[in-house]
Amino acid sequence: MTVVCLGFEQDIHLNYITARLNSKNVDFIVFGGTYYPHHSSLVFSINQESQRYQLSVFEKTVDTSGIQAVWNRRYFSSKAYQQKDTALRMSVEKECDLMLNTFYPFTKDTFWLPTPQAVSLASIKPYQLSTAKLLGFTIPPTYVGNDVQSATAFIQEYPILCSKVLDAPFYQSKPFW
Repeated sequence: MTVVCLGFEQDIHLNYITARLNSKNVDFIVFGGTYYPHHSSLVFSINQESQRYQLSVFEKTVDTSGIQAVWNRRYFSSKAYQQKDTALRMSVEKECDLMLNTFYPFTKDTFWLPTPQAVSLASIKPYQLSTAKLLGFTIPPTYVGNDVQSATAFIQEYPILCSKVLDAPFYQSKPFW
């Protein structure tokens, strides 16, 4: 049985976990963002008699039926670094990301820490704050919204404030084509 570690190769937490797995002689495979699609593959094949879903990274291959656990340190998108044409690179990355999204359904009965749903839910800032408050953390007064009257009232009540976006803004200065 194999443990799959999802994450970025430069992550010190990933390095710590893989060192611990090595010390315990646990078979593992690291599947990171800079590996896919150039140094790794996901293969799904099916016919009337059988189906298989395999993950390969460099020279190591594991069938999803042989995965004992998945440590989901960081979600990553594929990077088609070798593709110089922007439109083609974006197309390749989108196709690869669609394939990456099939990994969880084929391993959903495997122990995931944390599950993709938990990671997705935890990335929602209002949910993070609400959960932290329920757990007893001190939460600063927070406003998220687009209602002018509510925002104005909040600013009047808390005139010294910090502002940030919920996610990285999408801005494109020129068309990619």
